[in-house]
Amino acid sequence: MQTVTFENNKQVLEYAASNADQILVLFSTYVEIEMIDAKIPGNVIVASSFAQTYAGARKERGFTGFVIDKDECEIVPIADLPILSRYDLKKAYDKVKDNPNAFMYLIADGLSGQEDMILTSLYFMRPDFKMIGGSAGDTKHDETLIYYGSHRVKHLCIFVDCKNGRNSSRKIFMCRPERRCS
Repeated sequence: MQTVTFENNKQVLEYAASNADQILVLFSTYVEIEMIDAKIPGNVIVASSFAQTYAGARKERGFTGFVIDKDECEIVPIADLPILSRYDLKKAYDKVKDNPNAFMYLIADGLSGQEDMILTSLYFMRPDFKMIGGSAGDTKHDETLIYYGSHRVKHLCIFVDCKNGRNSSRKIFMCRPERRCS
């Protein structure tokens, strides 16, 4: 797992196309996501937030997030009524639950007020299983955009099966605002 930043949606699309073996989990503003939504490849997850922070500076343009090797994660979109997704969530959890380095990353629509219902739907998880992530949202637009590829979803979980405490030994190319991606 490595962090990434991109200045614009063109860089996201180029990186995703040349790294089909990775899942990109990105955050950006509502406006940035609207400009890319029809073109989002299947290996990209993107969620809206009010602004991005990189290197201590707050910006309203660009994308920031992380990448995971595709073969080390299971992605489960969560239905508007989260309990309806419990079988898919449990199936993904069962694949990783015995790995002490595994964890679940949650991206929830923070404006829906359903975080408690999502957590209740995860009743089958052991108390010591690691969960990170949380609510995404953009109060400026009164809705949250969350996409898994070109499909808009309400919420989603990513179950990550870290091998040997690390997700990836590969180095990745990172784009920074002061440098152009090539």
